[in-house]
Amino acid sequence: INPAMVSFTQITGVAARRVGYFIGAILIIVAFLPKVSAVLSSIPGPVMTGYLIMVTGALFVEGARTVIQNEQSQEKIAVAGVCFWIAASFQFELFHLPDIGAVGNALLKSGITTGGLAAIVMILYLELTNPRRMRFQSQLNVDALPDLNEFITRFARRRNWDSAMQERLTAVAEETLLTLAPLDLSLGGDDEDEEKPKDERQLVVLASSEGTTADLEFIGGGAGANLEDQIRQIQEHDSLTAVEEELSLVLLRSYAESVTHQQYHDTDIIAVRVVPPEGDS
Repeated sequence: INPAMVSFTQITGVAARRVGYFIGAILIIVAFLPKVSAVLSSIPGPVMTGYLIMVTGALFVEGARTVIQNEQSQEKIAVAGVCFWIAASFQFELFHLPDIGAVGNALLKSGITTGGLAAIVMILYLELTNPRRMRFQSQLNVDALPDLNEFITRFARRRNWDSAMQERLTAVAEETLLTLAPLDLSLGGDDEDEEKPKDERQLVVLASSEGTTADLEFIGGGAGANLEDQIRQIQEHDSLTAVEEELSLVLLRSYAESVTHQQYHDTDIIAVRVVPPEGDS
């Protein structure tokens, strides 16, 4: 598994498995064609160096941007930074490495291996020492609102938060659900349309906390527009003449400290960070 594939996916925008299968098949075929390897070997060193600098630089910038923009936990951002320097230290032998055999030495000199192992250990430590995150799953429709509110209440009580924080979390969950699964207020309709089977989408909510801050992650069906972009447009306008579709976005903006929205085909991932109301500890 090459971790650079994540950055390649972000840069190219291509995440289809079919494309990966075709690329893998091409690489397997090329491995049995010595002439292709000879052509690649004939590329001048400065040209290949410039190409690698451009590619690795783009991957590094994209990876750093993904961590900084999409990761809300300061602890995990610190883990990413520490693991990067651990990997670089082993990769470039910034200190004397012990001799533990040919296989062990090869593993220690690999920045991907050492950095990956360090990240696994640190993340496991954070998962074991921090309160466990809670999970909620249901059908993506407004009928799931009572069960979702009960889940949020249980989450707040386990964190020993007061009623004000609990009400804010409930409001955020409700507005996010209404954004993902808006009310269908259309009246009438053809009987043929009613008989058509609906595509039942699943809603998954992951709730975690960092001190007094709550992080809610909603995973559900696509809504067609990026929520983060819509909220940014609302923030850029002082006069809020919100139409009915934008009402949930305006309310969500007032309740949440930050909202990030990622879209992958028909799946939306909305991460909301909620802080206690002013005056609460």
